[in-house]
Amino acid sequence: MPLTEPPLRRRISRIDALAILVLPFAIFSWMAPFVGSQTIGRDYGVYSIENQLELQFSLRHGTFPLFVPGFAGGTSASALTLGQLYHPIAWLAAHAPGYWDGKALEWNTALRLLSLGVTQLVLLALLRRLGLRHAIAFAISFVTTYNLRMLDLFRYGASLESYTACLLLSASVVWYCLAPTPRMGPACIMVSTYLLVVSGHPQMAYYGLVAALLVWSLAPWLVALFMSEPPPRRRQVLRFYLTSGGCLCAGVLLASAYTVPFLGDFLGENSSRVGQGYRWATALQDSWGGLLNSFWRPLSSDVHGAFGGSFLPLLGVLAPFGLRSPRRTPAVVWMLLLLCVVTALYCLGAATPVHAFVWRWLPFQSAVRVPGRAAVLLPVLLMWMMAWALKDAHATATRVAPAVPLTVGTLVIIVLVPWALRANIPLPGPFHPAALQAMPAWPDAAVLWLGALSLVAMLVIGVSDRWVGLAETVLAVALIAQAWVVMAFGTWVVAKHDTPSFAALRAAHAEAVTYPFAFGAGMYPASVVELMRHTFFPPYLSRLYRSSVHAESLEDAYRLLERRQPDTVVIEDDGAASEATPYSAGAAEVCLEYVSFNRLVFGVVSDEAAILTLAFPYSMQWRATVNGAAVRILRANANENAVRVPAGSSRVEFRYWSWAAMIGMVVSCATLAVVLLAFASTVRAPLARRLVVVMGVTLPIALYALWSTSVSRGSSLGTAYRWTQERRDPRQNLAFGRRTSMSSVGAPESFHLSDSSRGVDGVRSAAAAFTTALEPDAWWRVDLGIPQLISEVVLYEARSMPPLPLMVAISQDPGAPAVERSIVSPSIDGRWRITLDAPIVGRFVTVRTPARAALTLSEVEVYGP
Repeated sequence: MPLTEPPLRRRISRIDALAILVLPFAIFSWMAPFVGSQTIGRDYGVYSIENQLELQFSLRHGTFPLFVPGFAGGTSASALTLGQLYHPIAWLAAHAPGYWDGKALEWNTALRLLSLGVTQLVLLALLRRLGLRHAIAFAISFVTTYNLRMLDLFRYGASLESYTACLLLSASVVWYCLAPTPRMGPACIMVSTYLLVVSGHPQMAYYGLVAALLVWSLAPWLVALFMSEPPPRRRQVLRFYLTSGGCLCAGVLLASAYTVPFLGDFLGENSSRVGQGYRWATALQDSWGGLLNSFWRPLSSDVHGAFGGSFLPLLGVLAPFGLRSPRRTPAVVWMLLLLCVVTALYCLGAATPVHAFVWRWLPFQSAVRVPGRAAVLLPVLLMWMMAWALKDAHATATRVAPAVPLTVGTLVIIVLVPWALRANIPLPGPFHPAALQAMPAWPDAAVLWLGALSLVAMLVIGVSDRWVGLAETVLAVALIAQAWVVMAFGTWVVAKHDTPSFAALRAAHAEAVTYPFAFGAGMYPASVVELMRHTFFPPYLSRLYRSSVHAESLEDAYRLLERRQPDTVVIEDDGAASEATPYSAGAAEVCLEYVSFNRLVFGVVSDEAAILTLAFPYSMQWRATVNGAAVRILRANANENAVRVPAGSSRVEFRYWSWAAMIGMVVSCATLAVVLLAFASTVRAPLARRLVVVMGVTLPIALYALWSTSVSRGSSLGTAYRWTQERRDPRQNLAFGRRTSMSSVGAPESFHLSDSSRGVDGVRSAAAAFTTALEPDAWWRVDLGIPQLISEVVLYEARSMPPLPLMVAISQDPGAPAVERSIVSPSIDGRWRITLDAPIVGRFVTVRTPARAALTLSEVEVYGP
């Protein structure tokens, strides 16, 4: 009798389901929530969790964040996309006990591990439904869920949700094609699509959507392949594509509240992530040797493109070439293999023309980098090839399984090919696991032997009906053990630390209106990057000016900024006179009375009419009122917001409003209404149908009303800020606002906080300083614009004293001979004053240290006679 399972046993028992849900916690035991002392890489605990904390902090204060003060100078909340503002994982974590007491990382990890278990459970159920034996279905679903591609996505936090949602969406469309239920199938497709789009890592969501759409396009033929049915009829295929395609579109539209402001506000303002050159797009690519290693030596593949972890995917790759059976390979299998080959060639970046072609012609490709990340498509495609190769892998009483020659051939290839090519396989990229941590020799050997054991177990399943139960157990144990080794040594591992508590965040926001964490590379608005090329980022939140000069254009404003004085503001032409107004030393004060993420209220006192500036990047999305009356916002100092205030006491309010966010929310709510009303048409019970109709009308309206009112409301963050008019130095600081440069930037991902221009921004505070990287012979330089008489140079110490001696050189050209003075003694009252015996003519003032150190100073002032 054949060893086939009765239909009832195709269902997964509760014990099996529970074991699969617990399995990821065992595989990642070294980073188990609330137990393990380690976590996965630095990025996971930094960007994803910290972005989430900041967004949830605003929500906890009752304000839905559209703008994030201080993030890269201040930008749309869409820039904190890794914080997953619209994904349920972030909301579930934020409402878990202990989240605001330092356990945000633990709860996010727990929910993500649980999502891996759910994903494997769904894939297992689908493969069982398609007729695969339980052990084979478990093996395929396991290696599809747990691999190095998933591990690298886990390292970025939000990108793991892109991967799991991609697998869930792929399973949903195939399941719907297999059993087109009127409600559950469409609901699963819509929810999975929504979860994929709002996952929080746009590049991985993009690749995940591509992978799911490829599966969707092949779904009718995949179902026919596994169910041994004739090719689907044209009418059936058309009905499937129309219905499921409509559900896919509905899922995308449901996510409009996330996608529209992200595309309109963040990408529309960003210059570091959009429109970059081809060299930028090919960063961190792996070699073809590293790509091949993913199949048999996964720990020797660059983590940015690795997708291995088991030998089973190699069975799927080799199956179409007659090793499974001599019969003709179906066309859909060849199509899957072709897609895998194209994806692999793309992952090699500039080494093949495939990546260049796709980068040039496909939308959004100019905004993505790291070609190997596209390997997220491979596990999704290889799953179906493995399923086809192993669907008849078990022996029967009358025959040996056709997958036996495939398994034997795979074992031979794993041994012979690496040995034959050992001298010609190029080294992997620089970030392969063996180079990331002090890895002993045994993990690589363990992966090899456990992988071989899994293939031997597969071979026994195919040749013996007596030992099949034991072989299936060995297969599962070998795969789980192999995955444990790969997950433990496959990427960076760092010590785990508690996240900031709510009290700590509150204290940080009470001290300053800024983002208290790291920004991340390339997150600056284009206007901030352009401003930093000409002058400094404003070192204050808000202040008053009574002296102004008017510019006719933005270019003219940058020119005037290079010659202005600390008490003069440059205003773009607003119809006023173009002459500068005289300086006044009268009383002036600005006090912050209320602040949330989208709204600031200032109390202003001035004995004469003045100009109030807000240092956040200039945007047409800001609205302002003075004493309750709407006023026009002017562009000040090239990238600040400004309003005119009358003499006396005034109340000035700035509000941020995003039309893109409003349009996205309207589309999401309207789509939700349409979906609920369409769902009501499938409900037979009259009372239930009326209830769904009422929900379809009232729920979207209530959601939009709640969102729109929370944008400008909420409790104040309680930030203490006060600016008062200081006594003006009668001397002119020749260095103020002039162009600067230095040997390196200490923190390039948050460069406006340590840029060389911090030395000429007029702030002598020890906290506002420029800082170079740790290097030998670090230097800083200011260009005064033209040669001028110099009689004194004053240096102000930062929080940490630079190593002595400091060398100060004055010259007319950076390469010309200079008059040099050295500082060998500690500062007096936090400053060094170098007074020349006689004034000299110079244009460039350079400060350097001959030691190997990070050069940091808060301010450098240059004075004439």
